[in-house]
Order: sequence, then C-alpha cells, then structure tokens
Amino acid sequence: MVRYYFSLAIGGLQRTPWLALLMVLTLAIGLSTCMITIALRHALAMDPVPGKSLRLLNLQDPSVPYEAGARFSYGEAGQLTRMGAPDAVSSESGMGTVTSISVAGQRVAMDGGLGIRYATAGFFAMFDISLERGRVWTRDEEQSAAPVALISEDLAAELFPHASPLGHQVGVGDTQYTVIGVLRPWNPQPHYIDLTLGAFGTGGAGIYLPVKTIRYAPDDMLVFQRCPRSHPSLALPADLLSSACGWLSVWYLVPFEQDVSRLTHAVESQLPEVFPATPASKLHLLNVRQIVADVVPASVNLYALLGVIFLVLCVVNASGMQLSRLMRGTAQIGIRRALGASRLDIVKQYLCDALLVGGAGGMAGMMLTFVGMYFVRQLPLGEVRYAQMAYMDGTMFALMVLLVFVCSALAGVVPAWMASRADPALVIKAAQ
Repeated sequence: MVRYYFSLAIGGLQRTPWLALLMVLTLAIGLSTCMITIALRHALAMDPVPGKSLRLLNLQDPSVPYEAGARFSYGEAGQLTRMGAPDAVSSESGMGTVTSISVAGQRVAMDGGLGIRYATAGFFAMFDISLERGRVWTRDEEQSAAPVALISEDLAAELFPHASPLGHQVGVGDTQYTVIGVLRPWNPQPHYIDLTLGAFGTGGAGIYLPVKTIRYAPDDMLVFQRCPRSHPSLALPADLLSSACGWLSVWYLVPFEQDVSRLTHAVESQLPEVFPATPASKLHLLNVRQIVADVVPASVNLYALLGVIFLVLCVVNASGMQLSRLMRGTAQIGIRRALGASRLDIVKQYLCDALLVGGAGGMAGMMLTFVGMYFVRQLPLGEVRYAQMAYMDGTMFALMVLLVFVCSALAGVVPAWMASRADPALVIKAAQ
C-alpha cells in the first residue's frame, strides 16, 4: 500500500512540477539556514575538556571578568598551589607575548606576536598537552630557573624546517633557551585556560617556559597582569617574581567528581591565610563548565533563534504550497473517498507525497548546509574569530536528518488532514 501511495505522489508531482520544486527550495533554504546557525552555536558551546571539565577548577573572583587577565602574584600563587586536598594536583601559569625571537643569532619577527606561556611542570599533564618528541622540564630545572623551553609543533616546523629542534636554542630577549621538547597541537575551543586572547581562535602559545624564567624576560614583553591600586604602574616582566602584581592563574585537578566539594572547602577555608578577609570572601573555585558558560556570543544565540524562526516560516509556506497542490487534485480525493477510502487513507497518501517532497528538500538542504558552513569558515578571522568553528559533528548531522523528517511531516500533515475532511459528494460535484 505504501508503494501505491508513493506512486500516486510521483504522479501528483508530475502534474505540478514547478510548485513542487518551489516547495523543495523553500524547505532546503530553511533547513540549511537553521542548521548552520544551530551547528555553529553547538560548536561554540561544546565542553572543551570532556571527562575533566567538572574536576578541573580555577580559583578566581567571579565578580571580575575572566577576560581581565592574570589573578595572583608569584608569592600568592605559590601559597595557593600548596593548599587543597592531599589527592589534588595544582598548577600555575601566566601568559606573555613578544614580537620577535632569535634563532642561531638571527632575529625572527612574529607577525601578530608570539604567545609565551610560563608554567609549572605539572601543567602539561593537567591539561592533556602531549609531547610529539622530547621531554618536559624537571622540578629541579623549574626551581633553578634553567633556561629550557618547549615549543609547539607549528613553531618547530617554522623555525627548524629541515632539522630536529631538540638541543637547539631559541632566544627570547637576551636569553637563549634550549629546546627540550616539541608539543603536539593544543588549542581547546573555547580556550578556557586563558580568555585574555579571546575564547575562540588561536589562543595557544608557541613557547612554554618554567615560571621562574620570567626573571629573564625582556622589558618589551607584554605580560598579562593586574596590579593592586597601591601599585603605581605595571611591573616589568623581570620584576614579577617579587612584585605584588597578579599575573598567574591557579588550577586544581581532583581524581573524582565527588572530591570537588572537599577540595573547595579545603581551599576556600585557607584563603584568609593568604588574603585579607574581604578579598578572600570573593574568591571561589569554578570548574571549566562554569568558566565557559557565557562565552557564546550573544549574536550567535540570536542567529540560532532567528534560524529556527526562519525554518518555521519556511515550513508554514511549504505547507501552504502543499495545500495548493492538493486542491488541484480534489476530484481524485472525492473519487477515492466515494470508492471507500477512509480519511486515514487520504492522510497517509498525502503524507507520503509530503515526505517525498520533503526528502528532496532535505537532501538539497544538507548540501546547502555544508556549502554554507564552508563559506562561513572563510570569513576573516580578525572579524569573526569563532567562524572557524563552523563544522558539522555527528550530533548535528543526526539532528539534521531528524529535522528533514519532522519538517516534511509538518509541511504535509495539515494539508492532508484538511483534504481528508472534504465531503466526497461535494468534492466530486465541484470538480465537474
């Protein structure tokens, strides 16, 4: 019977080809517009560290915008990392940028600046940053401020295209750092670890150095720092180990989610030992999901809402066109009803018709979606930094397939129901 209904649907499409084509285009445009905006929002709102986001916590003042940058001075960060539960691990890091570095005595300019992250040795395991080759510096090297460095895979390919960078030196200011490791690409989106450079886009660092090596930093390095009101101005990078200016963030990781409350109580109860009462009361541990909860731009949320509304309007228009098509076949409806077809049979027939049109519209919509996402990704990074996130994952593809069937059914159910309600005698008489 279903095959018979689809054969009737094909015959109906042949009688009204242009109207059917207009329905297909309407559904395709509506579906692609909706899916592009929803998929983009979905990508921006994804968990950047699945499995760890609830166990990885950052100490901060929620009343201060996270984008404001550094939080704690070197002395404060050292005390904070020693707090917490026995099974929790901690790490600290700060970010700076330079406009040039040197390799083999030759100055290399960095267009747009090169990110340099100062971190403790446990930083890499905590954030799942894996080595492509080499090793991470040891605790002894960290404590002695040994001039060692890890560099990103991209920077290694740029500076040492024909040789291994291990054992070579990279100059930052007047100090030569020996490269001991190369890191695999790591740039989580949103870039939750440091939103000072923006939540999306290229927020990663090219060079990683031990925290204490900030003492060798050149004066022209831009270090993200925040100084207390009593401090007259920003500190020079080389003075940050003794300055009251905050430039380090402090992170904690617990092995199980049930340990979070114990860690939170332990850290927050010890904060008055480091800070005065009022500042201490403002500091709280926030997990990654809380940190990135508001990073999706308001414009993207608006686009997603408008995309859904536009799809609804397209379905309504398609439903009106389907009803117009059905009204051209009222004689067939009346004859079938007179020969004993039930109202449910009429509904089934025209739902098959709508699914056939909707399926074609869905296929066209899928192609338009992928084409549209490609062009979204070509937008200038400086203007729309999150445009590079426009990709379709398995969840969004499944949603798109579901929308194809739902929209097809919705576009056909009302016209089919109205056609089934027609009185067969009146329909046949009107068609004569």
